[in-house]
Parts: sequence; C-alpha cells; structure tokens
Amino acid sequence: DAAITDAFSGYEQAPRSQPSASRSDVHIDLSNVDFIEAGDPEEPGGAKAQLYGTVQIGQVPFHVMALQVTSGDDEPQVALQRDEDLASAMEALGDQGPYETVEIDGRCYVLLISPHAR
Repeated sequence: DAAITDAFSGYEQAPRSQPSASRSDVHIDLSNVDFIEAGDPEEPGGAKAQLYGTVQIGQVPFHVMALQVTSGDDEPQVALQRDEDLASAMEALGDQGPYETVEIDGRCYVLLISPHAR
C-alpha cells in the first residue's frame, strides 16, 4: 500500500537484534487455527492458495493471512495469488525476502500477522 510505504519512507531499517538466551520464543501451533480457504478456485493454487485465520498472542487476537508461495523467475519468492500483498509487506518492512515459510497441508506459506482492530 502506497500510504504505508510513504509513512515509513523517512525511516531506515533498524539493525536486527540477536535473540538472547534469556528470551523465550513464542510458538504458535497452527494445527489449532481454523483457517478459511479464501483463494480464487480459478487461479493457481486454487482456494487453498490463500488462507485466513485468527491466533492469540498473550491477550491480543491477531489476523493471520497465509499466502502460498513459490520461487519466481525474477523474484526470490512470489505468492500464487495476491502477490501484491506479499510485495507490500516486503516494501513496508524494508525487507527483500525470501521469508521463512510454514507448511500447512503440504503447501508452503508465508504468514502475514496483524492485530485485530479495537
């Protein structure tokens, strides 16, 4: 989204911190997420190319969008559908990818997670 990109255009990406031994990682069991198939059945990957669900981290509910990805000819990673969402996330985060993926039902997905509105 251009508005998101414009909002962050004056900022440089902060250096990534290394995890400390005392910090515990958050682990989310995706098998407990009731994903809704939201992809276009007529497009590559079909209805399962895009999934929506909800997870809770602490006391906060988050939207989860799972985009099925593959390697592209000119890009390190492309979504089978809604690739513009993945590209917008890469741009907003100042990241070039490719992103780590998770496997859901034998398919590779990138997860985009955002908090629910209040």
